[in-house]
Amino acid sequence: MNYPTIGVISLFMITIGSFASPAFGQATPEVNIQAGSGSGVNSACVNTHDCFSPNPIDVPLGTTVTWNNADLTTHTVTSVNSICNGPHLTIQVATDTRQVDPTVMIRTSLTQTTYAKLAQDQPYEEENVNADVRRLVYEAYVSPAAKSFEIVVLEGIGHNTFSVQKTVQVDGCSVGSVFDSGTIQPGKTFEFTFSNAGMYNYFCTIHPWMMGQVIVGSTSSVQNSYTTQYPVIDMSQKTIASTVPEFGPVVTIVFLVSMIAIIFSVKLINKSGFTISK
Repeated sequence: MNYPTIGVISLFMITIGSFASPAFGQATPEVNIQAGSGSGVNSACVNTHDCFSPNPIDVPLGTTVTWNNADLTTHTVTSVNSICNGPHLTIQVATDTRQVDPTVMIRTSLTQTTYAKLAQDQPYEEENVNADVRRLVYEAYVSPAAKSFEIVVLEGIGHNTFSVQKTVQVDGCSVGSVFDSGTIQPGKTFEFTFSNAGMYNYFCTIHPWMMGQVIVGSTSSVQNSYTTQYPVIDMSQKTIASTVPEFGPVVTIVFLVSMIAIIFSVKLINKSGFTISK
């Protein structure tokens, strides 16, 4: 084989190699925002943790990641640090009744009112069978961009956990400090180039149950701390006793009529000046 032939073959191999291996910083892996992920906290992708798919995604240093909105509604891709108090919350509630499960309501300035749901994993399920006070675990998704939110536990009047309020401050959050897509319309994309190694958590500010993670660099030097976003708010010690007894409507009406009659009789006696002599 002569030298010109070797040169042609070498040039061909280099050309093929340039197509097969993108240069540093030119790789463009895609993350799909799944269809239906914005429909609600009961979306199938919430339990499988892949509303952003794939999740997590592991990329080399200098990679440009592209998020593609395949859903029918707008979303955001917004960074949040790993010590942020949200967006996933685990709330523990105690109740002394078996007739009704408490309703856990969360109020924020951003999402107005949302409701927590009973978690699939109930760690106290066996203990609750014979316990006088049941301990239940709820979960909810609240955008840490709200900065603070109020948890209200509602239960039937006459039980021990019928109105509990607790305001929770969202501390340690750094929302959107690394990247923030703003609203991504259906069919549109967002790109971000990761120039530094590390682990980047992100979520959708419109639908905070959608969470994702990008791991940049060697996975051996970056430990996945995804669970640090899941704080536990223990409301089981925050219950207050009901001051309103649970009476039926008929009993309540009879009681009120009797009280009015007694008060009227006392006023009538005082007005007449009547006294009882021994």
